[in-house]
Amino acid sequence: ELAALQDWLKQRNHPSHADPLARLDPRTVAQVRQQFAKPAPAANLAVSGLRIEGFKAFGAAQEIPLAPITLVFGPNSSVKSSLLHSLLWANHAATTGELDGVRPRLSGDSVNLGGFDLMRFRREGKAMTLSFDVPADQAGTAGPLRLHLSFNRVPDVDAFFGNLEEQTGKKPRSRKDWQDLGRWTDPASPPYRTRLERVSVELAGREMLRASARGDRRLRIDQLDLDHPHWVARIEDLALGTTFKSNLTDEDRRLVRERLESLVPKLAFSADGFAPGEIARDEDDQAPAEPTDALGAAIFEFPRAVEAIMRAAVQPARRWLDTLHYLGPLRTYPDRGWALTDQRDAHWLAGGGEAWDALRSSHDVRAY
Repeated sequence: ELAALQDWLKQRNHPSHADPLARLDPRTVAQVRQQFAKPAPAANLAVSGLRIEGFKAFGAAQEIPLAPITLVFGPNSSVKSSLLHSLLWANHAATTGELDGVRPRLSGDSVNLGGFDLMRFRREGKAMTLSFDVPADQAGTAGPLRLHLSFNRVPDVDAFFGNLEEQTGKKPRSRKDWQDLGRWTDPASPPYRTRLERVSVELAGREMLRASARGDRRLRIDQLDLDHPHWVARIEDLALGTTFKSNLTDEDRRLVRERLESLVPKLAFSADGFAPGEIARDEDDQAPAEPTDALGAAIFEFPRAVEAIMRAAVQPARRWLDTLHYLGPLRTYPDRGWALTDQRDAHWLAGGGEAWDALRSSHDVRAY
């Protein structure tokens, strides 16, 4: 900061530029040095970092730390645009629920993502993963959370063909079955849809929860680490909160774990959009019976605890995405796709028109 002040004074031919503090009394010098020595205020960011994999130029996973001001620079084809496009896509998907968007809502006509297949790395059939680092103070947890969201394209059999099992009495299981039923006229081009395929949550660097799509627009839990310190403490709290005991015995813990191991595979999140929602239950599943014992009451409440940890990871990510604005590139104007128009809307703003107009017409902007 002192060097910057010196340069500033020198540019203005100020007599004190050689030593900005030379003509100040000692008390003022001490105050100035103390002010410069103060640490910068902590950033209150809902998301402190990103991880991107399989999106456009991002093949292998790349970690991207975030700060109040994050500068991204590099030569052409060094993933700068891919980073911005991933954020435009995520904002669009989180806001609208549309995972296969072409024109992101923030960018008007200035960005064309081309649809999900064109967004994937080298247009391969691998999943596209976007991860968010959520600080502990934002998540309300003992440590930072990391939310992984993986998206992919899958055959949309139910949406396109309807319930053929009900209509024909046969459940198609292969491409040949579809052809035999006369309902797949073009085997090379089956109907597809983009979906949230997998989700996982890490707490303090250790995975605590993982779920994946099962074809029913739900994310069923594949793994829940009951030995994770968070779940150990949470289960203990739930159990002690529903009993008159001051602590649990080893037998109590064994019974609770046994019941939870049976319960967890039946749990699923709703997943008809960008991120998991609430714990969902199939319509043909019977509601769980009211617990008849104290430990059963703790198990009865456990799905809400699972839902809470997912919400702690998802909500800050959504909140951060909702704050994004896109100003667009300041390049040659008009660009190659220019058309004569005086329409000053989101397309004009995102395309850099407003920034160029401000630079062209404002002496103060140019002077600054």
